[in-house]
Amino acid sequence: MWPPDQVDDGGLEVTPLDGRAAQRLHARRFMLGRRGRVALAVCAIALAILAPLASLPSTRAAIVGLFPTPAPPAVVENASLSIVSVSTAATTDIAPAAWDNLRARPLRLPTLAPGARCPAAQGRVVQPGFGPAIGDGPAYIVGMGTDGVLQATSPAPQGPGSATWGGQFTLFVIAPRYHGPVLARGHQLDGSHAGSHALLFNGGLDQLNGFDQSTPTLLSQLRLDGDPAYGAPWPNFPALLRMQAPGCYGIQLDGDTFSEVIVFRVVFGA
Repeated sequence: MWPPDQVDDGGLEVTPLDGRAAQRLHARRFMLGRRGRVALAVCAIALAILAPLASLPSTRAAIVGLFPTPAPPAVVENASLSIVSVSTAATTDIAPAAWDNLRARPLRLPTLAPGARCPAAQGRVVQPGFGPAIGDGPAYIVGMGTDGVLQATSPAPQGPGSATWGGQFTLFVIAPRYHGPVLARGHQLDGSHAGSHALLFNGGLDQLNGFDQSTPTLLSQLRLDGDPAYGAPWPNFPALLRMQAPGCYGIQLDGDTFSEVIVFRVVFGA
């Protein structure tokens, strides 16, 4: 026998209190369903109003402005070396007279007879954080492999003032043992541009953000600084070498305590 206030429901015991709970649950579900229908209706109205506005250019620009493009990460070679953003490096304190002294040194670039082989320097690793470098040091140029060949782009319109100049990205690095100014100058050693200022630059202290082929101002010399503020332990400067023709080229690097000549070959890509 079941007690008078209980009934057999397939083995489940249901009391009058359980019935009242079921009624409350039904009412709650009804209210939740009603609220959901109201929320959906509000969303539909909002979309109908905002959709035409979202198609306006000014609205799209405002939306894009809320989600700016993240800045690219800094380029890091390894745990102890980094390619610094020279635009944020310390301002050089080298005296103007020091640069005048370096400019006064004569260029000692070799002269090549017509058809002579280009005596390009052989690259080697001078610091594991960089690729093969050419030069005797303490200043070197990275970016010409082990055979001293610069694979450059041929002259093409890249920006105002640069339509007749090709070029390629390189990296000038300075050994930690040297602290002071470094002046880079050079020209082509063969062909129709031999002996002229047909080798120009972008970068260095005069163009801290200028190592780009769209930079309109080309430099006849590249000023560098062996201060660790420009990279520790090896100060380094991204730079573009700019030229108008393939062939054999030479760069002279002068510092307070050294002078070195680097010869390399330029090959234009297709």
